[in-house]
Amino acid sequence: MIRKIIALTLMAFFFLVAPVFAGVQFIYPKFQGFDNNGNPLSWGLLYTYAANSSTAKATYSDKGLTAANANPVVLNSRGEAVVYGTGQYKFILRDSAGSLIWTFDFLDGIGGYLGGNFYFPDAGQADQGIAVESVTVKDFVDAIGVTKTATIVFSRGSTGNTTDYTFLTSETIPSNITCQFEQGARVSIAITKTLTLPSPANIIAQPNQQIKTGSGILTFSTGAGRIYPGWWGVVSGGAAVTNATALAESITAAEVNDSIWHLPAGTYAYNGVGLTLTGDGIVEGEGFSSILDYQGNGVAVTMDPTLPPGTGPPYEGALIRDLAINTTAGTPTGGLYLSPVTSKIVNVDHVMVHGFSQVNAYGIKIGKVVSCKVTNSNFQSNYYGAQVGEATLYYLPTSTTFSNCRFRQNAKHGVNANSGVGITFTDNCVIESNFGSGIVLTGNDSNTPGLGNTKIVRNHFENNGRSGAVGGPYYDIVILGFDAGAPLSYNLIADNFFGAGPAGYDAGNGSIKYSNIWYTNFRDNYFSVVAPAATDVSVGGNNRFVDWWHNIILDVSAVTKDGTNTFISGSLTGKVNLQLGAGTVYSTHVLSGSFAVDACAANGATNYDIAVLTEDPASAGALGGGIVLVTGWDGGRTRHFVDLVSFTYAAVAVINTHSVGGADARTYSLSGNLTLQMKLANSGLTYRVRVSQLTH
Repeated sequence: MIRKIIALTLMAFFFLVAPVFAGVQFIYPKFQGFDNNGNPLSWGLLYTYAANSSTAKATYSDKGLTAANANPVVLNSRGEAVVYGTGQYKFILRDSAGSLIWTFDFLDGIGGYLGGNFYFPDAGQADQGIAVESVTVKDFVDAIGVTKTATIVFSRGSTGNTTDYTFLTSETIPSNITCQFEQGARVSIAITKTLTLPSPANIIAQPNQQIKTGSGILTFSTGAGRIYPGWWGVVSGGAAVTNATALAESITAAEVNDSIWHLPAGTYAYNGVGLTLTGDGIVEGEGFSSILDYQGNGVAVTMDPTLPPGTGPPYEGALIRDLAINTTAGTPTGGLYLSPVTSKIVNVDHVMVHGFSQVNAYGIKIGKVVSCKVTNSNFQSNYYGAQVGEATLYYLPTSTTFSNCRFRQNAKHGVNANSGVGITFTDNCVIESNFGSGIVLTGNDSNTPGLGNTKIVRNHFENNGRSGAVGGPYYDIVILGFDAGAPLSYNLIADNFFGAGPAGYDAGNGSIKYSNIWYTNFRDNYFSVVAPAATDVSVGGNNRFVDWWHNIILDVSAVTKDGTNTFISGSLTGKVNLQLGAGTVYSTHVLSGSFAVDACAANGATNYDIAVLTEDPASAGALGGGIVLVTGWDGGRTRHFVDLVSFTYAAVAVINTHSVGGADARTYSLSGNLTLQMKLANSGLTYRVRVSQLTH
């Protein structure tokens, strides 16, 4: 019987056979195993099985196959053993404690040579991309073909820390071949040349092990598996300029076939123009300990589908997750930008963006995206935590949702939105301790408002409007339409908690400010504003169909009017919770099912639990009570509709409609210490006040 004999030796995780320049590998005199750090595997355990099975198969200590080894074979203190075999095997190597080192299947013994499934190219050849009689990668690729399963092993030589396999000619290694790299073994690809490896899943190399060098292109035939930037030489703690090139190359390789680009834990500095992602796929780290430290003057990470090698929009299915983006040098303009051109599904999950504090810089910017979810992420210590849209985008982005995100300690606003339809903040987003406002929604064009259908639901606001911030007053939420012709419409602010302001809360700051809004609902919100000189709600003009339902003021003991609104200067100088600004052309408000906690004094007092003010109440300074409504004169054009429905108040209440300078006054006394006062002088004015189901 013709016997096939195999004797093997291992280095790093796999077989080492001293290369010869005829392309045939002679066996090492003994099998030798190494641990994951490249050290001899003292007292290691080699388990031997029939190929593709769990059936034990004997090896031998002699070439004649007469003396069977124990199974497992116990290696000596140098990790060595004499191992001969016949036929095909599966080998499993474990350390002395039983931990797995590696598994190899379909090992084929051929009369003293290591042949069949494993091929060892000669690193000394000038060009691995040409055929030279069974010594180059090209030789072995041609010999293996596209159906046989095999492994090409890139070994490190006995001298030096690296061994390079040079490709001066482009080459493709098909997906039926696995490529295995010893520590220090690399492919060196000449400029303008491309080496196409099988899928990343067919690469055996450590995540932080460099396997590519040279100016050419390393890519993959399919996208299965994870690509590691360390394969291109990206190093945690490495030089920013070197990492920048290697990061960009690895991102490009991952995008071509929608592979997962995986960043191990560490801090990776880079500079230049930043990283641009141009194709579908996943960019991921290992949590906030995987840090991209951008030290350039552009945007750290941009998702942009129209740049090569992508095929252009629509850009679908992209995801960035489980990593941190920060900056420690340079003057960057932003952290994460999605996307300058029309895109589709782009998602962000568990990402922290920190430190982009240059004026107008941002943690995340949402551009022309038509579907985006940002979840479980943190945007802290930037200028804007998030920038949503811009003045020139009109109705983009659309369908953008922030869920369970934190916007904290940003130098300006937590969120600054200038365009977009269907923007949602929900599921316990925390907007706190921003020096400017929490969330700012601003219309951008007199003809096309480009911002609407915004939902702010189930979030927590606290400590926004920090002391010393320039350009105040600031609020937790600001909603400002461009003008009366371009209001912001269809907004819902519900189930939010508005906490106390910081000790240094500047005078005039408060919870909510709005003007030029239509069809907007404030519902089931809780206000607990105890900061000095803060306004709970400040309202400008030109609002229609604005409903306040079931909102609860938990503590208004220190809530005052916004002193910057001069139209109420000198009157009603105490507590004011809801203000409608002067010059209101149309103002339609419903206050329904709301509750004011504090009791206020009777006539002559200056404190009010709830106030709706639309014009200068020149003679209203003596009014007092728990509820105050004042509507005023505006050149015969004003229409004020205010409904108080199912409203609970703590003390006496006054509802007053007032026309400045008017001589005609009508006063109606209602039950429960509630007074309705009407002064009508201008026949062009129309007032409607509906009062029902008030509880004292």
